[in-house]
Amino acid sequence: MLASWALELVDLGVRKGGSSLFEVANSFGEELPIYGLIAISQGAVLTSMLWAAALAFTTDRRFLNAAVWIFAGGLLSFFGFIHAFQLTPQGIDTKIGWCAAPDFAVSYSLGAIFLVLCHLFTRRAKSIAPVETPQEVLQ
Repeated sequence: MLASWALELVDLGVRKGGSSLFEVANSFGEELPIYGLIAISQGAVLTSMLWAAALAFTTDRRFLNAAVWIFAGGLLSFFGFIHAFQLTPQGIDTKIGWCAAPDFAVSYSLGAIFLVLCHLFTRRAKSIAPVETPQEVLQ
């Protein structure tokens, strides 16, 4: 949501200056990664919901549930519902279709795999760790 707000400010400033984002996007260079800002802002509400759910489950150490949400982000980005865009002279268009944002889809999928590995690691660590009784913890 923050990226979406920042993009709106940049776009407003560019339009008030008499130009368009399409015309000036390349001139931002390294100072403002405008294409990344656009990609992150696309589907901001869905992205926020996905990340909030994944973060809540990760905090509770429910890594499989978090992996499902992150994998859902991969599917949504693969089909263009989040992070996919096309910059045109008329503005920013959502690019919905097959393999619309492949870099994000791969990144989300790798994140989901990492969370599954976290689940397996914590499950294995619980089975190896000695069981402590409440009395032992207090001492």
